[in-house]
Amino acid sequence: MGANEYTVNIPLQPNDELYTKILGRNVILQWGDFYDDHSHASALMYNVYLDTAQGTGDVISLMSDISTGARYIIHEGNSADALSCEVKNLLPGNYYWSVQAIDQAYCGGEFAAEASFEILEVGYMENENLKVSVSPNPVEYNAEFRCENIDNITIYSAEGELMFFGVSDGNPMSVDIHNWSPGVYFYQVTVINSMLQVDC
Repeated sequence: MGANEYTVNIPLQPNDELYTKILGRNVILQWGDFYDDHSHASALMYNVYLDTAQGTGDVISLMSDISTGARYIIHEGNSADALSCEVKNLLPGNYYWSVQAIDQAYCGGEFAAEASFEILEVGYMENENLKVSVSPNPVEYNAEFRCENIDNITIYSAEGELMFFGVSDGNPMSVDIHNWSPGVYFYQVTVINSMLQVDC
């Protein structure tokens, strides 16, 4: 008769390398691969929490015990197998976040060391006070943005996908869009101490 052999499923080890990329009132949360003794890194899933008061998960729910990582539900994480999570239209204030890995048995590991960031209050100006020109229109290859004191430009698709973010190296600022699908895009221009969001 054969012998049954069992191995212990050791909880996943957290990766404390967390990165935060702030784009105006949007933020991209990023992390590196976690380690598991039974699963390849590509098979792991991830669960993120984001809150304004530590431990509450009031922006993105924890769905796990913050201390142990034990899951409250048997399900993949809210970021699936991605190593990043984008959150849009955050209000000004301080935020705290972390991420845990989940293996193929839906066992959650410990959360990484918590990271924090701040969304700053940004003033908005009406179109008549802050002039932005885009040429040519319609655009086929390169769009040139002209605006005094331009700092950076963010462009989104009509579906909300981030298409471009860049810091200006001069006026005008040129953006290569020749590989983009035809359609409607939205651009957000940030200048010193002000922001203008316009449909394009």
